[in-house]
Parts: sequence; C-alpha cells; structure tokens
Amino acid sequence: MTALYCSCEQAEKAKTQAREAVVLLEQARMLLCEDNAVQLAIQRTDEAIREADRRAAMLEHWYRRNYSAADSAVY
Repeated sequence: MTALYCSCEQAEKAKTQAREAVVLLEQARMLLCEDNAVQLAIQRTDEAIREADRRAAMLEHWYRRNYSAADSAVY
C-alpha cells in the first residue's frame, strides 16, 4: 500500500466515525426525550450533537478537499 492510500483510508475512517457519532448522539437525544429526562440532559445532548455535527462537516470538507482527486487516481 502506498502512503497516500493509507492516509486516505485513515481519513475516510475518521470521516465515517465522525458522522456515526452524530447519529448516535441523535439517537441518545431521542431516547432522553422519550423517557422525559431532565431538560438539562437534553440540552447538553443537543450541544454535543451540534458540536459533533460541526466537526463532522469540517472533517468531510477537509476529506473532500484533500482526497477527492486522489480517490479517483488511486483506484
């Protein structure tokens, strides 16, 4: 494997995991709402979702900027 392929693969994995974190946080928020949990817990979960979503979007943008052209060249 080339170094570029390894870096691209690691970046793809990080990008995927970031988006999966957003999905899990959204599921946690739904469960908290269903259980009528304390409003503060829901507020903290919402904040975590916004932050995770912001970071995931930033990572996805970075990945596209750095690896989109490389993806087509490697395969």
